[in-house]
Amino acid sequence: MPVNTDQTLSEIVHNQLDAYNNTDVEEFGRWFAEDAVISNLSTGADMAQGRSEIRDQYAPLFQEYPTLQCEVLTELTLGKFVFCHERVTGMDEPLEVFAIYLVEGDQIQRLWLTK
Repeated sequence: MPVNTDQTLSEIVHNQLDAYNNTDVEEFGRWFAEDAVISNLSTGADMAQGRSEIRDQYAPLFQEYPTLQCEVLTELTLGKFVFCHERVTGMDEPLEVFAIYLVEGDQIQRLWLTK
């Protein structure tokens, strides 16, 4: 497994966010490991497990909100983690979230979200 630098960790997260902003579910899913997990940081509940389920969960969101955009307001990298304060627009109401990405190799292994 290659060793990541802060720059490559950030690039992987931003590539995933670019796909999100383009509402490209296939490209979005590509940045997640095959066994990746997205969890709610507040409750600890898993929201999606595995790349296929992540794509299945985000596809309807991308269809319903074709102007969906995520802007990183603040970013910090520490070890294998990228911490982002993000603003999501293009839905009924703007939403601010805190996202923690665990990046291993060249993919996102785990994502924790909270609002």
